[in-house]
Order: sequence, then structure tokens, then C-alpha cells
Amino acid sequence: MLARAKAETCLADFGEDTGFRERLKVILAALYEDEGLTRGGRVFVLQQAVRAMANRLRIEDLVKRHPEILAVPVERPIFIAGFPDRADADHGGALARARGAPMPSRPASREAA
Repeated sequence: MLARAKAETCLADFGEDTGFRERLKVILAALYEDEGLTRGGRVFVLQQAVRAMANRLRIEDLVKRHPEILAVPVERPIFIAGFPDRADADHGGALARARGAPMPSRPASREAA
């Protein structure tokens, strides 16, 4: 899974191991022990895990290239829930523009999701 994320992103640095590898092992073990989960369900969960690991690689790379990001204060997080291809997801852009915050392009925001 980690190799697949590396191949998809052409990146290799997952950053400091804060225990994510061990937690990933536990999740994967539970995935294969779940007898009620279909093959399609397993494939879906594995794809999501690869996506999460690829996002971790991208974030580590971004911070490495732009360490000043870490100095930007986060006053309070705002969470927007909705399906990514629905109008709900577009509310985030409107909210960011209203607050004067830059908004990533749609493909970039999907990568970070």
C-alpha cells in the first residue's frame, strides 16, 4: 500500500512516523478478518487507504518545499461536509472567499481530501 502511494505520487517521504504505520497494520488486519465485508468493500477500503497515504506524501512534500506554512496560525478549523461532486463542496470556496482566504483549485482540494 505504501509502495503504491509512492508510485502514484513519485514521492517517498512519509515524514516522521508518529505511529501511523502500526495503526495502518491494525486497520488492514481488521479489514481481512471482517468476514462480512465483500471483495468490493475491501477494494474500496484499500483504495481509500492508498489515497490517504498519497495525501500524506503530498502534504509532507508541500511542507518541505514551503515550511512557512507551519507558521500560519489556525484560529479555528471549519469543517464542511458534503459529497465532493455536489454543490455542498462548493460552499467551502464561497466561505473562503468571504473570509479572504485563498482556495485551492478543485483538483488540488480533491488531492488533500
